[in-house]
Amino acid sequence: MASSYSVLVYSALNLTGADGQQAFESDTIDGSFSGEGPYTTGQEDASRLTIDDNDEGEDGQVFNDGVSRAQFTENDMTFTYIGADGEPVTTTFPAGTQIQSEFSTTMTSGYTVHGLRLRDPETDEWVTAGYYLEPPPGGDPTPPPGTNLGEPNGWNDQGHKTMGPQCLMAGTMIATALGDRAIETLRAGDMVRTDLGLAPLIWTGLRVLPVVTLRGRPDWWPIRIAAGVLGNDRPLCVSPQHRVLLHSAQAALIFGADQVLVPARALVAANVPRVAQPCPTERVIYCHLACRQHRLVRAAGAWVETLLDGDEMAGGAAIRGGAARPCLTVREAKTLLRCDGGVRMPQHVA
Repeated sequence: MASSYSVLVYSALNLTGADGQQAFESDTIDGSFSGEGPYTTGQEDASRLTIDDNDEGEDGQVFNDGVSRAQFTENDMTFTYIGADGEPVTTTFPAGTQIQSEFSTTMTSGYTVHGLRLRDPETDEWVTAGYYLEPPPGGDPTPPPGTNLGEPNGWNDQGHKTMGPQCLMAGTMIATALGDRAIETLRAGDMVRTDLGLAPLIWTGLRVLPVVTLRGRPDWWPIRIAAGVLGNDRPLCVSPQHRVLLHSAQAALIFGADQVLVPARALVAANVPRVAQPCPTERVIYCHLACRQHRLVRAAGAWVETLLDGDEMAGGAAIRGGAARPCLTVREAKTLLRCDGGVRMPQHVA
C-alpha cells in the first residue's frame, strides 16, 4: 500500500568526526563510519523531505533499502557531501529522485543515524548524500549544533524500517558444515546448511540496540519462541519481521504451497502458545545472514529465512532470485494460523 511520509534531513557533511572529516563515505553501501569519533552535528538546519513510497504491500508503509524500491522524493532537496575526489560537492536532487534508507547506525548517545542514498540526477550514480536522526525516547529529533552523538554502537545496512529489522539474536545457533555455531561468529564464506544443501554466506552484519532505544520501540522487541514450537530444540529469539517456516494443508489450498514463510510477529498476533515478546531488560544484538539466493537455514533447530530484503549489501554483494517459499503478510498468516489449528512444522524442506 503506497504512502507518503516526511523526515527531517541534513547533508552528509553536517556530521563529522573528531578529525573534522565527514562521518561516513558518500559512496558507501554498508553504513561504515570513517575517521575517529566521537561524532558531532554541524551548523546546518534540518530540512523537511517528503517521500512518496509506492512499494507494494506492507513495504509501501516503510522507508527501506534496495535499488529496486519505488521510493521517490516529493520535493527538491540540496545536500552537501564529500565526493569521490575528496572534495565537497553540493547537489540539488529534484523532486522525483529515487531514494533509499541505505543504513542505520545506532550511536552510544542513543541516537540512530539513517543514511539517505539518492540517485544523482547528472551521473545516474547512487550517492549517500544525507541523513536523518532518530532520537532516543524523549530526545530531540533536531538536536542543536555541536551535539555529541558519541560512537557507533551497531549498524544495519538494510535501512530503518518502522516495523524493525529482519534478523536473529546473537547467540542463536546456526547449522553449518562444521556443526552448530553461534550466529555472531559467522562470516562471509562460511558454509551453512540450507534447504538446498550447503551454501556459502556472502554477507553477515549486526546491529546493537541499547535498552534506552528499545524502550521506545516495542516493534523492535525480540520474539521468544519456546523450544518445540517450531521444531526448535532450544528457545529461538528473532526480530518481529523475521520469517519462519510453517507447514499447512490450508496454505496449499489458498497459496498453492504447503510450506510458507510467516513473520514471527504473526505468531504473537495469533496468540500461538509459548510465543512471547517481553520488553528487553538488556541490550539486544541482532545479526543478519545472506546467501547468494534467499534460502532457509537451521536456527536453533527451526527453519528460518536468510536475508531477502534489498538488492545490495556490504561489498556490493547481491541476492539473486525470489523468495525461497511464499511469504505471507501478518494478516494472511494470522488467518491461516487460526483456521489451521495452530503451528505445524514441515516434514521435509527439500
